[in-house]
Amino acid sequence: MAVATPVEMKLLDAACHDESISIAWRMPQYFVLAGGEVLCYITQLEFFYKEAREKMKSMCTSFALLTVALGSYMSSHIYAAVDALTATGGRPSWISNNLNED
Repeated sequence: MAVATPVEMKLLDAACHDESISIAWRMPQYFVLAGGEVLCYITQLEFFYKEAREKMKSMCTSFALLTVALGSYMSSHIYAAVDALTATGGRPSWISNNLNED
């Protein structure tokens, strides 16, 4: 959130002044997110390989990856629901394809 806040402030400021900015402004957010995910996955795998019984290691790893997949599906359904529920009365939804649209 600390990395995303200044970037989002810059994006909103640019949208208010009808300016376009490069997608490269979002790169620091993705680097921090990717680094955090890598550290979490490594810790999970190490825990499963050290603590799980021999026959349970691959199943524990597959359950961990299954939770990631289910989380991705759930977030896409939430995204679609918010998009559908907020586009009422001829107004655009909260989730717009173009940030500069009102």
